Amino acid sequence: MGVAGVAPRWVDRMSGNCVEPGQQEPEQSGNAPRAWTSVLASELTGDLPCVRCGYNLRGLSIRELCPECRAPVRATILALVDPKAGELKVLTRPRLTAWGLVVWSIAALLAALGSWVIRLSELSLSWLDVSWSPAWMGRLVVGMTLVSGLGAMVLIRPYPALGRGRQVRAIGGVLAYIPLALLLWYLFMRVDSGRALPVFGAGGQDGVRVLVRLGIGAMLALVILGLRPTARALAMRSVVVRTGKVDRQSLLALLGAVGIAAAGDLLRLLTPEVRGPVGQALHTGEIVLVAVGSVLVTIGLVGIVIDCLRLRPTLARPGIGIADILDETPIKRGAKR
Repeated sequence: MGVAGVAPRWVDRMSGNCVEPGQQEPEQSGNAPRAWTSVLASELTGDLPCVRCGYNLRGLSIRELCPECRAPVRATILALVDPKAGELKVLTRPRLTAWGLVVWSIAALLAALGSWVIRLSELSLSWLDVSWSPAWMGRLVVGMTLVSGLGAMVLIRPYPALGRGRQVRAIGGVLAYIPLALLLWYLFMRVDSGRALPVFGAGGQDGVRVLVRLGIGAMLALVILGLRPTARALAMRSVVVRTGKVDRQSLLALLGAVGIAAAGDLLRLLTPEVRGPVGQALHTGEIVLVAVGSVLVTIGLVGIVIDCLRLRPTLARPGIGIADILDETPIKRGAKR
């Protein structure tokens, strides 16, 4: 379980002597074979909370058990210690970055849910002659979009060593929130204003509304493409993502969902004059594509919120590395914890 760049002195648990790297341990008495320096025989010289009960395992051997809950020390190391912790770039403002990602994702999800409230209210008005969407819901969608853009600003330069290309793309992604919010405001406050059934009416959506929706889809694509490189770099700070145990590609899936909804709008835009059974089939296909794409966008946003919430503790505090628990200063047995 060696780690490059870490050259600690080990403590021989049998004799209490320190052994330098590459040096053999003293020979055992009698016919016992010569023991070599081993990670398993070393003491933890840094603080390490037990993964089960939180007891500080400092001073214990890696092959011992937690004195409080009897959980193996090895299990805690496997669960908490990140071999790459020393190689990760230090975040400039870790807590701000962590909470910024949470705000970015949750505000985006709330904006999507607000749009669903408006559309479902329209559907209930069409089918049941009952409307229950508050008049300020459109403003909420626009406001949450701007809040999401503010949260996304933490992705511009979370650490000094971030490449210039990623910074430029992140800036572009954040700036795309401005026309996105303006288009949403124009859609809800101007195009849909005064129309009881802007989507599910007898004539369906008009050309202006379809163009505005396509513009919203384009801005969403710019946001995703601009923010994804930095977001992925931050996600790689999680061990489970970096080792391939979790690789959801949430932002790429979200981009695909936006594309499906945009395909429905394009279908509507390119076939406005088709009538009869063919026109009805195209209209149905348009509605299905937009609905499926919108559902997938919402599901994708839920996944991103979950990822950001899971990533927040990892970003808010530095990971525990091998060098943090096995340093060059051996501690004495019985030292105060």
